[in-house]
Amino acid sequence: MALASVEHYLKIIPAVKGAPLWSSYDADADVLYINLRKPRH
Repeated sequence: MALASVEHYLKIIPAVKGAPLWSSYDADADVLYINLRKPRH
């Protein structure tokens, strides 16, 4: 079942390829944030 979830997300790669992405990592929460637009601080 986990593989099906990954395959679902892999399908969106062509849609975001070349799009500007911003990312940040919160080590305390062990979370990677990925934004499709510039995040507000």
